[in-house]
Amino acid sequence: MTEQLDEFQAAMANKRPTFLTVLCILTFIVSGFMTLAGIFGIGTAIFMDQTGMDDTIMQMEDSMNEMPMDEMPSWFEGLFESSLELAQIEIANALSLAVIGFIAALLSLLGGVMMYNQKKKGYYLYIGSKVLGVLGPLIILVSSGVGFMLLSISIFWPLFWAVVFIVLYGMNLKHMR
Repeated sequence: MTEQLDEFQAAMANKRPTFLTVLCILTFIVSGFMTLAGIFGIGTAIFMDQTGMDDTIMQMEDSMNEMPMDEMPSWFEGLFESSLELAQIEIANALSLAVIGFIAALLSLLGGVMMYNQKKKGYYLYIGSKVLGVLGPLIILVSSGVGFMLLSISIFWPLFWAVVFIVLYGMNLKHMR
């Protein structure tokens, strides 16, 4: 009887909490999607020649010119022009950004799998993937001369969600070995 009780207690000690399972599943979904997006982005960047990039930028400029800017506040026009500038820089650096995103997504996925299996190393791998996923594009954008306002807009949401999930996973570290 005590042997069965010991086995039951050992099994319960190794049981993955539901919240950790939900976090891992969310990570699988998002990281899987981002991995596919990274593959698509790399393929697009490799096969898009300079003419294709120029055409994309011209289409964006045409769309901007078609908007009735005289009816909009002046700050909106500045924001719109800055967004166009950011898009141009992102298109010019598309391959680097796609490769960084792909590697970060794969590391995040691997970290999620490890945490699903309750391995603490997965948590640290996950943190590394988020640091790479935020700092990599940040370095590229800063070196391209993007202003602080645009930088904060393009980095805010990825940084926010990275911190939220790092904290949530950190709350579950006690269940990992």
